[in-house]
Amino acid sequence: MTQTKMVCPKCGDSLPKCECGVGASILDAAYDPQLYNNLPYPKMELGPSGQYHYSLRRTRKSSDQLGPCHVCGEWCSDVYSQNERRPYTRIDGAPGMTLRNCATLLGHESCLRQARQ
Repeated sequence: MTQTKMVCPKCGDSLPKCECGVGASILDAAYDPQLYNNLPYPKMELGPSGQYHYSLRRTRKSSDQLGPCHVCGEWCSDVYSQNERRPYTRIDGAPGMTLRNCATLLGHESCLRQARQ
């Protein structure tokens, strides 16, 4: 089984030994919501229970291409995608964020915000 080599999107160096620092900050941000929110990606927001983090982004597509809202089942003119993440402790003891056993939903922005845990 071959392993994919990760490279920095800015300088092309292999990660985590990136000269410009952009690639290393992307790797660090994968485990830290505060760092993630400083990157040019959808911002993570804490859910009502305080146990899950959510990122919400506009897909620029409608239900004709992506299907009805996963929450209410109705047609959407502008479909949003919501990813749920939860914290966990990595083997090395460092904190991390995972998508395992978390939901990814498509639908209306308001429906997705109401479906948060």
